[in-house]
Amino acid sequence: MTLQGNTSCELALNKFNLPIEAFTKSYLKDLKPALKFRREKIRAKKELDKCVALIFRSDEKRKVKAAKLAAKRATILKKIDDTGYGIVFDRTRSIEYLKKILKDIPELRRADKEYDMRMAREAKAVAVVRKMSAKLKKKSLTLLKWAEKNGFTLKDIVAELKNTD
Repeated sequence: MTLQGNTSCELALNKFNLPIEAFTKSYLKDLKPALKFRREKIRAKKELDKCVALIFRSDEKRKVKAAKLAAKRATILKKIDDTGYGIVFDRTRSIEYLKKILKDIPELRRADKEYDMRMAREAKAVAVVRKMSAKLKKKSLTLLKWAEKNGFTLKDIVAELKNTD
């Protein structure tokens, strides 16, 4: 099966990079394992290319997802900072944690306001008690001075106070 008339055809190559005249039955029979190996090699290369493409695609998707998460985290942190509530927290935690903090800020403000009011009431009560104890101390001293001038003893004063109850 030779092409004698056209010398350029003798140089023609097919998809296996073999001259056309090489395709005799016996030659093809001998060539079958090599062709099979070549096809497997081509398939393996295609699979490898496909895997590399998937890796790069998934890497790009991962980068896009990370960028979206960073943007979301930034917006939540901005909302928390815009509230003006001076809360100290770990800014590197998950987005769910940040959302929980953002959701809890109004409740924390109410609790702080209630706590401040309770502390103010307690401070006011302590001030009243101190003022009353100062007045009581002053009155007790004046009573003791009066009793001393008029000849009463401390036992008499204590007995009188016990009888009034």
